[in-house]
Amino acid sequence: MRKKITSASLWFTVLSLTASALNFLYYPVVAHLLNLSQFGDVQIGVSFIMQAAALFSSLNLVALFISAGKGGTENVTARLERILILPSAVGAALVVMLAQPISQILQLHDPSLLYLLALIFILNIPASTWVGTLQGEESFVRSGLIALCASAVKIIVSALMIVAGFGAHGAIIGILVGTACIIPLAYFAQKSSSLDVRQTFRLPTKTDFRFLFQRPSLSLLLLSFLLLALLSTFDALFAKIHLSPEPAGMFAQLSIMAKIPYFLATPVSIILFRQFINSPEKQARRLAIYAGAVTVASVAIFFCIPVAANLLFQLKLEPNHITIAALLLLAFGAFSITNSLVFLMIARGSVRQTFAVAIFGFICITALLITSDASGESIAWRYAIGQTATSLLALAMLRYTKRYVR
Repeated sequence: MRKKITSASLWFTVLSLTASALNFLYYPVVAHLLNLSQFGDVQIGVSFIMQAAALFSSLNLVALFISAGKGGTENVTARLERILILPSAVGAALVVMLAQPISQILQLHDPSLLYLLALIFILNIPASTWVGTLQGEESFVRSGLIALCASAVKIIVSALMIVAGFGAHGAIIGILVGTACIIPLAYFAQKSSSLDVRQTFRLPTKTDFRFLFQRPSLSLLLLSFLLLALLSTFDALFAKIHLSPEPAGMFAQLSIMAKIPYFLATPVSIILFRQFINSPEKQARRLAIYAGAVTVASVAIFFCIPVAANLLFQLKLEPNHITIAALLLLAFGAFSITNSLVFLMIARGSVRQTFAVAIFGFICITALLITSDASGESIAWRYAIGQTATSLLALAMLRYTKRYVR
């Protein structure tokens, strides 16, 4: 049985790393087909999607956590989905209604991009949580295949739409189609028959709200995941607001290169989370190996940045660009380590400590970026300082938390 689980975890890691590679490949493909200003629009669109999807990525992890450890047959994930669907729909509607002023703040060339983003926002509800449920059922290979298919579809459709003349809209349409295809794939891949579109999009009942209010730790867990997920996109979002279109596009491409360790680490951290849930006591060695691997990957990628920038994005970097890339590598490396530390805290039942780390990171990084000046280096410095401080706090919380409160 253990051999079977190890094999499934290995296959999931390979498939997820391949999917992450394709997700990364999306950016250089799009960058080759668009100019810097258009790429900046696409990247802010991606950041907006990730901001909107952060809640549902949080649900993905909660679904994994609950599916892996729940004792009853009650579909907790469906209850959470129903509770969140109404405010999510309202949020999407507000984005559409306020498309013009939002596009001016974000310096988008066409506010109609926000209409596509609002639709992706809605589709992310089942797309994120259903994959988390599959992982909780230990269907890691199936969830890895789904991620691989969705990533490939996203690249192919985006490239075809851009070549057809749709520009930044085409790149976002590719994301829309890639997200949409996850839903039927996850539905047919499930083992429990618990995934149902009608259940996901049904209005919540009093019983659903009562269920959530009776479990405050679940609410804290969901909010913690949400706040941490939001932090992964703050650099590009603030760069788009503070910088003019072309420098913002350049910053976005540097940010994508700096996220390579994060792309590589994400599927591995999910496997670790599943193992932490099963056995939270003796995981220090695996955690140390993971943190070391992230650090080595970040250093290796730093030395490859000039070559990668020219090969992937056709960029000729100036000294300040190298500085920005190095700082962003530090930031995303620290963020990846923070996630793994938080996963172990959650597995040990330290939900309140996890929430404290998430609140600190959100307030600290937001405050630093709001006060940054209109330069890429200032944004990168502040972002790196905030992510590093959050990671150190998570390490301190994990080290000095003696009692398990689950």
